[in-house]
Amino acid sequence: MQQVHHRLIGVFGLAFAIIVSSVVPMLANAQGTPAAAPAALANLASNATFETDTCPFAVPDTFVEGETLECGYLTTPMLHAEPNGEQIRLFVIQLASPASDELDTPLVFLAGGPGQGGSSQLTAYLPDGPLRPLLEQQDVILIDQRGSGFSEPGLFCPTDAGPSVIGLMTPTEATPAATTPQPEATPDATNLFGPDVDGCRASFDEAGIDLAAFSSAESAADINDLRVALGYEQIDLFGASYGTQLGLVVERDFPSIVRAAVLSSPLPPVANRFSGQVVAFDQALDTAIAQCEADPDCAAANPNLSANFDLAVEQLTAEPLDVEIKDPATGASLGSIPLDAASFSFSV
Repeated sequence: MQQVHHRLIGVFGLAFAIIVSSVVPMLANAQGTPAAAPAALANLASNATFETDTCPFAVPDTFVEGETLECGYLTTPMLHAEPNGEQIRLFVIQLASPASDELDTPLVFLAGGPGQGGSSQLTAYLPDGPLRPLLEQQDVILIDQRGSGFSEPGLFCPTDAGPSVIGLMTPTEATPAATTPQPEATPDATNLFGPDVDGCRASFDEAGIDLAAFSSAESAADINDLRVALGYEQIDLFGASYGTQLGLVVERDFPSIVRAAVLSSPLPPVANRFSGQVVAFDQALDTAIAQCEADPDCAAANPNLSANFDLAVEQLTAEPLDVEIKDPATGASLGSIPLDAASFSFSV
């Protein structure tokens, strides 16, 4: 197809945005102390502790804080190879199953992103939530992996909003959970597709955060620490997106602690999800266009789809458009973003 390079430029914009939104693990080995070998972490004794704390959000009426829902923090080493060194706190939510014969083994939910906090998915376990069936049969534990959600420190770029739970409001009177300063998000959405990577990295350096500590191996050791601190012999794992990769690392480094695991669309630890993303996206786009052209109805509704796509990329490269963004829940305007070729390809 013509002008494939324009699409690749767009996909580089996509990869750029994803890299920044997932800066926690992707910059893990970029500075500071080298990450310890997985085998070394697996052989270390755990001295992690867990303490309950008030939830930093309005608990849904269907849960009773302190009974069916409990919030708290796991205190664990910043670097597990240095157990007596700097400590971090990981935010945890424990959900009690309503079943009288629930499994003794809890289910630990591993969020994706990477960079998504497990606590943000709490509402998925409400009576009408998509993950409620999991809670119906066993206790569920949601953990904000290091650097994410309400965990301390929280790795947020200067233009990021602070941690939150989907569908719930964080009380304005509550003290921010993250020790890292949480600047307010920009009122407009100009940084959605072009975040300031250098500024983001500089903010972590200024805060004295060693990004080498934010790796899958360290997070896997956190999951083992969580198990030990809560007093479980084994745990079940449920992971999606990046959570599947973390789940595989847990199984690799701590095989005896996992009773069962469900990993949706597994991402192997040896895979580099960015190396082939640009080419894969362009191939997928070519395939989609070819299928449309081969379908009479689709071709009639979208004539010259390939040429029109290339034309749109050319026009947006020359002159981006300002597009208003609205909150899908309230309809309120969130400002506007410049829709250029990169962001257009990102949205395809």
